[in-house]
Amino acid sequence: MTTILVVLACVILALAVGAAYFLRRTPVNQAALDNAMLVSSGLAIEQARVDHGVHLDGSPESVEQVEALLAALNEQHRLQPIPFLKLANMAGRWGAYIGEAAKRARAGAWNNRGLVHDDGVMVFPADWARARILGGPEDNVWNKFQLTYLRDRLR
Repeated sequence: MTTILVVLACVILALAVGAAYFLRRTPVNQAALDNAMLVSSGLAIEQARVDHGVHLDGSPESVEQVEALLAALNEQHRLQPIPFLKLANMAGRWGAYIGEAAKRARAGAWNNRGLVHDDGVMVFPADWARARILGGPEDNVWNKFQLTYLRDRLR
């Protein structure tokens, strides 16, 4: 039985390494990726309006409103854990919104892992959103956004 589990674990590891290699080597269709992120951002805007009565305008400053929405999702998650796939979808949608707002503050482009700015800095807005939903106030996306994009306004 132990041998079967070890072999199974090795097969799963080999598949994961192969998938990671393939994803890293696969060229990104930039136009399709940019469009997908715009659509996801638009879905976040619509969800904020319909479900929460919040108007998001895509500006960097509107990320503060997203923080409040993610805080509410964190409270919801504490009471009733959000299923994994739903959480991944939410994080992707809110991360796309945060990333599109970030592109208004500093030029950049999406890749298959995150948002890369012209100065080479790479950020992962979907990870920010997921961490905020799962974590709590210590993962405040508005604080991260201000420190990353609006630092000169904080002085």
